[in-house]
Amino acid sequence: MKVYIQADKRGMPYNVNAYCAMQGFEQMGFETLLFSETEELKRVSTEDMVVGGVGVVKGFLKNRKIWVEDIDYPKELQSYYKRKIVSLTVSQLLHRDNNKPVFVKPKEGKQFNGFVYQSERDLIGRITPKQNAIIYCSEVLTIEEEWRCFVRYGEILDIRRYKGKLGLCYDMEMVQQMVAQYKQAPAGYALDIGVTKQKDTIIVEVNDGYSLGSYGLDPLLYAKLLSARWAELTQGEDMCKF
Repeated sequence: MKVYIQADKRGMPYNVNAYCAMQGFEQMGFETLLFSETEELKRVSTEDMVVGGVGVVKGFLKNRKIWVEDIDYPKELQSYYKRKIVSLTVSQLLHRDNNKPVFVKPKEGKQFNGFVYQSERDLIGRITPKQNAIIYCSEVLTIEEEWRCFVRYGEILDIRRYKGKLGLCYDMEMVQQMVAQYKQAPAGYALDIGVTKQKDTIIVEVNDGYSLGSYGLDPLLYAKLLSARWAELTQGEDMCKF
């Protein structure tokens, strides 16, 4: 298996995640090749692996008739969100009856960063009503600190802090329950967890493992997680299953 790593115009891994993946795969003895244009992947098969941004990896798989749906909020884990989450169009958001503030984030990709919506003015610079994109709207929670929990084949690899003030800690037993509850989980994914102002450990969102921020995860573990999900999506053998 060869591993194709997305690069920038300087011929370097395009971000820290790509560099981390390259380190991990090279530690295991796999050949890594850098690419900067998707045209370079035309003759690459799914027996090899592509590491890059969400759009690049999704596009590569789509061109080979493999469609990947965003996970975000699996129904199995609903009891751990601790807030109501609904899908709306921008138009529905603008015309809703309830005037309470809601937290808004894109349903597909990373079109804009999540924000608290209170009036139409809050859309400026983020998204226009004409786009009428589908978005997630949730009740506003005060989350004091956030971590990413990396999971491969149902096993927690590590939990890395990425946001909030220092000093708080999640409920590890609760996180283990979340992982155990997620019966339909992909082979590789991440739970973003948070601790609220009320000290509850909740799920912020779930992220698929085919293109994932590493957040300081050991490169070897990161590469193995990416490989597990890639093999599952392409119905191939996981060459890193050891």
